[in-house]
Amino acid sequence: MAVVLASALIFMLIAGPAGALLYVLQAGIFSLALPRFLAMGGGAARALASAVAVTVAVITVAAVGYGITRGVTIEGQVAESLQTSISQAVQLYEKSGVSGTDLDELREGMDRAAKTLAQLYPSLFIVGITLAGGLNLLLLQRFGRRLGFAVPGGSFGTYRNPDHLVWLPICAGFALLAGHDVVTAVALNVLVLTGFLYFIQGMAIIIHLFDRHAVPAFLRYLLYFLLFVQAYLVVAVALFGLLDLWGNFRRPRIPTNL
Repeated sequence: MAVVLASALIFMLIAGPAGALLYVLQAGIFSLALPRFLAMGGGAARALASAVAVTVAVITVAAVGYGITRGVTIEGQVAESLQTSISQAVQLYEKSGVSGTDLDELREGMDRAAKTLAQLYPSLFIVGITLAGGLNLLLLQRFGRRLGFAVPGGSFGTYRNPDHLVWLPICAGFALLAGHDVVTAVALNVLVLTGFLYFIQGMAIIIHLFDRHAVPAFLRYLLYFLLFVQAYLVVAVALFGLLDLWGNFRRPRIPTNL
């Protein structure tokens, strides 16, 4: 609580009340919820998922309340912000000498990308919060014992999604055939979230195999670098995590964490 209050004060001095409020909503609530759920038991993965759920619920209520009082929508705010970024990028390209047909094609491509990002904003936001919280949790697991306490639950290499989760991407894939804008947006967000969860499971399998076969640290960091620069490898890891449902690459069978 003291760290959250001190951080909010710093944000208030730097960015004003709005900056402090954004920090509290995006990080402060999560910082208080995660240790609470860890103390309740049930494992690190379940505590992380619960903390993310609480944070997203509070942010959703705050966003809806803000939209009602100001007469705006969150999707509209996101789209406006993206269009501002696109306009700035186009101006930079114009100053660098790009013009004519090339500039028009570039603007059209950016507009399509902005539309897609506006649709995927909810799932990308949840993924961002989960990644930030997960990295903090991994650091806590790594250094917690040195500070005299241990995080409940197994190591990251034992993470496994529930088997029935596979029905979500299957249903979302069929929903894309409906051709309805709202249904398509919901289905795309579901695919992003489930794809992220299976990417996490794929990474857990890889870490488990690395530990089992004592893979050198250099090769591990090389894989992390390739994942950072190569999107297709991220998709391959997610498919690897999905195939674990049938392949069970970690024997004996790893129990579900969530």
